[in-house]
Amino acid sequence: MRRFFVFESLSWRLALGVSVVVFAGLGLGFHLTYLAYREEMLAEARTHAEREAQLVRLALTHQMLEAGDSSLVAGMVKSFAADKDAERILVLDRKGKVRFSSDPSFRKRQFQLTEPACQVCHAHPAADRQRSALLEMADGTVLRSVQPIANREACYECHKPENKINGILIVDVPVGATIAHIEKSVSRLAIGTSMFGLILIGGISLAFRRFLLQRLYRFERVANAIAEGDLAQRVPVEGNDAVTRLQIAFNAMVDSGRDLLRRVEAQGKQLERTMNAVDDGMVVLDRSFNVVVANDAFKRRMGDAGPALIGHNCVQVAGHAGIGCDVADCPGANCLKSGQTMTAVRTRVDEAGLTHHEELRASPVYAPDGTMDGVVEVWRDITDRRSAEARLAEYQRLASVGMLASGISHELNTPLGSIGTCLEAIERQCTSETPLDPQRVRRYAELAASEVRRCGTITRQFMNLARGQTPEREIVDVRATAELVARLARSTAQIRGVTIEVAATDDLPPVLANGSAVQQVLLNLLINATEASEAGTQVRVVFVRVPGNATAPETLEAHVVDAGSGISPQDAARVFEPFFSRRQRGSGLGLFVSLNLARGWGGDLRIVRTRVGEGTTFGVSFPVRTTVERGAATPGDSA
Repeated sequence: MRRFFVFESLSWRLALGVSVVVFAGLGLGFHLTYLAYREEMLAEARTHAEREAQLVRLALTHQMLEAGDSSLVAGMVKSFAADKDAERILVLDRKGKVRFSSDPSFRKRQFQLTEPACQVCHAHPAADRQRSALLEMADGTVLRSVQPIANREACYECHKPENKINGILIVDVPVGATIAHIEKSVSRLAIGTSMFGLILIGGISLAFRRFLLQRLYRFERVANAIAEGDLAQRVPVEGNDAVTRLQIAFNAMVDSGRDLLRRVEAQGKQLERTMNAVDDGMVVLDRSFNVVVANDAFKRRMGDAGPALIGHNCVQVAGHAGIGCDVADCPGANCLKSGQTMTAVRTRVDEAGLTHHEELRASPVYAPDGTMDGVVEVWRDITDRRSAEARLAEYQRLASVGMLASGISHELNTPLGSIGTCLEAIERQCTSETPLDPQRVRRYAELAASEVRRCGTITRQFMNLARGQTPEREIVDVRATAELVARLARSTAQIRGVTIEVAATDDLPPVLANGSAVQQVLLNLLINATEASEAGTQVRVVFVRVPGNATAPETLEAHVVDAGSGISPQDAARVFEPFFSRRQRGSGLGLFVSLNLARGWGGDLRIVRTRVGEGTTFGVSFPVRTTVERGAATPGDSA
């Protein structure tokens, strides 16, 4: 019904438009025809009236010259008015006064040039004046012919010779009947032409409906069928005109669209198979964080929520799957804000109760106009990788502890030697024949006890370092931690003739990290710097605060600076790869493990500066925390 109404309304609009055009053309033609016919009839009447006026003027002039009797002239005026079918005949003197009239109402009337009837002619220059004009009188429309009566020599007996005219002859001929006849004729013509126009409009409408609208109906039926999914429908091709070419072009367009749709469907299925073949979970979110598309791996991670997650909010989906989402620390939200790739780690418990660690990487999705209209997230199970990294970290930690063993033994030899000396002195006091000096014995005993406490402090610090790290983050005093690690590494550095210095101010902010992990990273960097340095040089630990901005928080960086051999550009690109090392005794795990530990607490590890022969600076970053989320850890506790 709607389709019929649409096309019928189009038909009516076209019919109305054609009718307006046809009748407007006919009306304009009638009007022009009427004006031309009327002007032609009036011109004929004007010519006839002027001829009659000239005959009357000649007759009256002859009568005046021959008889000179005014009563005879008046009789001739009445006679001419009756014989010539004139409305009235007036004879005016040169001053405009009516001297003779066939109409009693005009007798003795004085015409003035300012009257409207006179201004019809006298409003124009003498050269442009007409001898006849149409006037609307009280008794109808008349054609007034004006003939001047010239002053000739024969008239000088009664008229002054200096006058050019003696008077004016006015003949009013009624033309109302003529105009009525013209209008009646044109009306009959208009009625006949209107009937013809209606027949013409009806024929045009039928032809338009037969040759155009019905063919357009086929377009509509086929288009509706294609919209409903029947891509096999085509418009029948008939005739050899513009609509035929349109039918051919429409069918070609449908064929092209069908082929394109098939290719798109095939590519979509190929893309879906490719996404489902990936073990990593992949999900695309719009700007409202609703799921647009997801692969099978992501659906398996979401458990029962997987099959029906399309169109749902990702927070609801993750909550149903038992995955905690911190909106403030959401990588998808941060990606939409900054337009940069964001990463995070989420913990997931599967249906069997096993804990999995998922690395979530959010990347922006851009529309063709350059605006960001969504986010794609890749979920990678890093449980096995984390276990391997933990084992590598433990191996590297033990290797670092082993390298410190010689330094620790050297550090313990000094207090142990002092203890031995004190004990020998006490023994000599006890076995000597001289009297025992209690004060001296007490002094030796106090010195020995002090050295024992010193050994205890050294061994306790060493054991704290060897205990390993805990996975939890805490507030860390990074300056105190750096000084502790420097004390532990200083003995090893002294063996190589290298000194270690920690340069830090008292206003360093606390950072949120893992104390044991910070110790291991700084220890690895100090050992590498010591082994890369020559005897007599210095390794320094300095701290730099990096201000935050709208997309990144404030950070604190610890720079480990050495004056060693430096790193070549080729090696600098690979130093963080596992098992890559240029040292003969190196495992190639120190920087790799340190990088993963730093990223574990939300920081990073990078090469700040290096140049062959001039040394290297490594920087490890810590996110600054202005509020204490856990109790601030002491260096000894965090160790």
